[in-house]
Amino acid sequence: MENSISVVEGRTLHEISLQRKLWADLTAASLDFCEDLLQWSSCGNVAVTDTDLDRVVDRVLYMYVSEPLAYWLTGWFALACMNLLLQGKRDIEVFVFGAGPVAEAAILSLDHGAAHRILCVSVLSRHGISNQMLAAKLASKVHFKLDAVKDRTRLHRAGFVITATDAGAPLFEPHEISRNAVTLSLGIDDMPAEYFEMLFSQGGLAVGDDLVAMEARNVDPLSLYYSRRGLKLTEHGRADGVKNYSEILSDATLMERLKNWKGPASFLPVGLASLDVAVAAKIYEMLSITLSTKE
Repeated sequence: MENSISVVEGRTLHEISLQRKLWADLTAASLDFCEDLLQWSSCGNVAVTDTDLDRVVDRVLYMYVSEPLAYWLTGWFALACMNLLLQGKRDIEVFVFGAGPVAEAAILSLDHGAAHRILCVSVLSRHGISNQMLAAKLASKVHFKLDAVKDRTRLHRAGFVITATDAGAPLFEPHEISRNAVTLSLGIDDMPAEYFEMLFSQGGLAVGDDLVAMEARNVDPLSLYYSRRGLKLTEHGRADGVKNYSEILSDATLMERLKNWKGPASFLPVGLASLDVAVAAKIYEMLSITLSTKE
């Protein structure tokens, strides 16, 4: 075994261990958020299709059908990104591309865990209608200024830029955003290749939730940045300094540096099934308790 390192599906055993720790931490944090989001009216379509409490292995006891829940899990990464890459910042201006359910979830997750650090959130939609509706809907729910904007004028002032659309095309030009901005991609192919060139040339930090999964799916803008040039995220991305979320969380020195991080950074999660499973288990527990009390 070369260098005494075991490799499983492109991951070393050390990386697998870090991933397990990461998802244990993320599950604990996201389930706290889950308890709240399940009570919101917009998440009310959880359908129980089988109430048998027999715990036989491989038997389907419950099936939940909840598109909103999937949106909330995606939007929750906005808070995770802010707590990682903007942990030392306050009075942050946020710019959100998109006004659909993922954008709504991202805004509410920020309000859930970081409202006191946000100065304002500007929301831009393709036709300038849905963003006005979203701003009106959330105005009384959030604890920061929320504006529907008609263009990208405020984009250069934003310290945090979130792309949450299904456009499938770059939403901004690199020169339009602050050189020290943190970006979060919650869509597909929504950032230009030139942005990553700028980020790496400035010594910026790019973070993925799982580089192996990202490379396999090849839909996020960072993976596409490499694959379109015949390169691999797990190899050439590593050489450019791209890191897994779990690696950063376990690196005390880097976490300390991030408290005063001045350069650009980008977070690009594709979402992993392990988080969905953890939340599904939590929903099962909550529904079981609810149903048992009604018997």
